[in-house]
Amino acid sequence: MIEYYRSVRGALTRLDDYAPGCWVNVVAPTPDELTHLSEQRGVPLDYLLYSLDLDERPRFERDDEYVLIVMQTSFAFGEGADVPFDTLPLGIIHTPSAIVTVSTTPNPVLEEFKAGRIRSVSTVKRNRFTMQIFLRVAQRYLIDLKQINRQVDAIETRLETSTRNRELLG
Repeated sequence: MIEYYRSVRGALTRLDDYAPGCWVNVVAPTPDELTHLSEQRGVPLDYLLYSLDLDERPRFERDDEYVLIVMQTSFAFGEGADVPFDTLPLGIIHTPSAIVTVSTTPNPVLEEFKAGRIRSVSTVKRNRFTMQIFLRVAQRYLIDLKQINRQVDAIETRLETSTRNRELLG
């Protein structure tokens, strides 16, 4: 899925098609969408594919007018899952006229931008927009770590109580 957004007075507005200075949000793209982005918009196909590789390591790469940033973002599967948290890659590609984000699934951080919860967004200022994504990713990590710490504390308390009960009964 490919979505186009542009900032208007600090808020994001969804566009029907590509426009210079826009944010192109790509989620679980089909091969046809990847080809379109590569051939029509000039985005290096390798950069798009690197961003979709679940085992891709965080990195920064520059090639002529294009910049690739791959980062890991926290992803919550929910409390019922065996592993409640994991990380997923997020690719940020700076092109001469737009910023492109690429992910395999809808990213909670980018969903916050789309929902208008992040203020003073400017898609034309690609570096600033990228730094806002970095900041929000870091904040999400801290929120998720707090939740993990609370869960660990609760389990430790239950384990301590269980061990004491066995000592009294044993």
